[in-house]
Amino acid sequence: HDALPIWQDFFNPFTDEVVESFHSEYNKRFLTRSITRSFIRYVRGILVTIKFKKTYGHLLQYSLFYREPHIVKDLKAEHNFNYFTYDLWSSFQEMDVSKRIEISGIFKGTIFDLMKLLDNLIWRFNDETAVEVENIMTNLNLPSNYFGMQIRGGDKFMENSLLDYKLYFQTLIRKKKSFADTNSVFVLTDDYRIIENINAVFPQFEIFTLCMHEEKGYFNEAFKSETEQDRKSKIIRLFASIQILANSTFFIGTESANPGKYLKLRLRKNRFYSLD
Repeated sequence: HDALPIWQDFFNPFTDEVVESFHSEYNKRFLTRSITRSFIRYVRGILVTIKFKKTYGHLLQYSLFYREPHIVKDLKAEHNFNYFTYDLWSSFQEMDVSKRIEISGIFKGTIFDLMKLLDNLIWRFNDETAVEVENIMTNLNLPSNYFGMQIRGGDKFMENSLLDYKLYFQTLIRKKKSFADTNSVFVLTDDYRIIENINAVFPQFEIFTLCMHEEKGYFNEAFKSETEQDRKSKIIRLFASIQILANSTFFIGTESANPGKYLKLRLRKNRFYSLD
């Protein structure tokens, strides 16, 4: 199939971009490696997995229980860098973002504040993407005030238990009186059957979505086998959905899903609610 998209297909550059082929093989969130002989590291892995079981489950073990092969060490030395994604991924999940840090002459504040600054530097659409996203948002004809949700289906069940859509709307009904008087809701989902169920069970709400009628859940392996144009179209719709949710009056989602993690950066505390 066609080549997978790269950063500058959608965003303005913020640093040099590398596309060496070894990244697709080794630079992953988790890397299958030989079992470590360090008992302390093994016990630490067990404790962290137990602590985060509700959100991250068994996935943590891949970056905590295993040891790096020599070929990866050689690549790091050859290309002069210290970390692949899997070296840091579990640390991200454990990180206390309220911790205050100081980078001499550059930054002083919490890790969360630093993440927001980095987001402002990185999340900058290129001209083509900006036009496409703006057109999608305009054509949706959203009202000025609306609520936002992300309800994930597809292969997310392999990482976490999927939450019933009813829980999202029960939560919204409890909390909506504190916000604008609107029944409009934008829902980011990968399964149009969820939209149909919402319309049937909660007819008092006006539902907006960019999910297509034929979509029955996101599965990453299937996505990678699609044409370049189909993949690009779906990615652009996702970016538009994120922008729409970032503009919502109040968002309900889950921090175990990446859109929820990211939107926590974009929204003030009183506009963000996580169900996990």
